[in-house]
Amino acid sequence: MATLFFSSWRAGGFSPVATGNDVGLLERALAALGRPAWEVTPRDIGRVVGDLAVKGPSTSTRCEYVQIFKGFHRFLQAHKAAEIQARTRRP
Repeated sequence: MATLFFSSWRAGGFSPVATGNDVGLLERALAALGRPAWEVTPRDIGRVVGDLAVKGPSTSTRCEYVQIFKGFHRFLQAHKAAEIQARTRRP
């Protein structure tokens, strides 16, 4: 689904260079969260941001993780909610 997310960015006029950097960032954020995006809770986000703070990345890097995930999560809600509900059998 991340591929569709970034394809929508490119269709919206974002350059491959700009989206290329964010692809890796989203992949790292999702790996750190350790669960599908539709199952992530605010507590999970807090854990990942806290872990990053301990490891030393800058505040702006931590914000980038949160922002890219928020954008991806909004994309899923807007474009893939029915598909996710069908797959997970959750409302």
